[in-house]
Amino acid sequence: MNLFETIQEARVLQNLVDTYAENNEGDITDVSMIIDSWAQEYSIEKKLESIGYVLRELEAQSEAMQKEEKRLKEKRQVNEAKVERLKEWTKFCLERNNINKICAGLFDFSINKSQPTVQLTGDVPDEFMRIKKEPDKTLIAQKLKAGEEMEFAKLVHNTHLRIK
Repeated sequence: MNLFETIQEARVLQNLVDTYAENNEGDITDVSMIIDSWAQEYSIEKKLESIGYVLRELEAQSEAMQKEEKRLKEKRQVNEAKVERLKEWTKFCLERNNINKICAGLFDFSINKSQPTVQLTGDVPDEFMRIKKEPDKTLIAQKLKAGEEMEFAKLVHNTHLRIK
């Protein structure tokens, strides 16, 4: 039985106990064994505790993956730097020996002209600048909290689960 079903069943059981208590002037001693048995078998707290353990395990796995991603990224960047240095060294050697094209076994090496690139040498005027526009959600939230109404935005109150 999952957590949702357990909570639903607990509500049904609580309603039955309340009804029994109303009919028996508040005395529920006869049903206490049934309630205790159900509580031990379908404890919401036990199910939530299990969910808490699963959440902690998944969080730990995610953290370990994040560290491994960082480690692998650093190794990838080292390899990429080696590739670039080796390419530059090979290009230098071919240019130095006036070799524009050469076949070396399974590989063909050639020196080709690239598309021209822009090298900036000073301050760039505004007419050549790109401006990225994006909403300032912090400012919008401040205005909405202050009571200002906006057609394009509204404050949404959400909930979140905190596990300590």
